[in-house]
Amino acid sequence: MNFRMKLHTVALAAVGLLVVAVVRAQSPAASPAAPGKVGVINIRGAIGSTAEGKQAQAELQSQFAPRQTEIENMNK
Repeated sequence: MNFRMKLHTVALAAVGLLVVAVVRAQSPAASPAAPGKVGVINIRGAIGSTAEGKQAQAELQSQFAPRQTEIENMNK
C-alpha cells in the first residue's frame, strides 16, 4: 500500500505540473509597456520669472531685509 500511495502522489504532482505548464502556455504574452514620459519643472524658476513672482520676491525682500541685516551684524 505504501508504494501505491507514493506512486499516486507522484502521479498527481506530475499531472498538476502538466496542468500548470499547459495553462501558462495558453495565456497570451504580456504586451510591452508603453514608454512613459517624465517632465521636470523648475518651480522656483517658473514662479520667479513671472511678473507676480518678481513682485512677491521684491515684497519679501523688503519685508525681511531688516532682519537679514540684523543677523549679518550678529555674525560679525
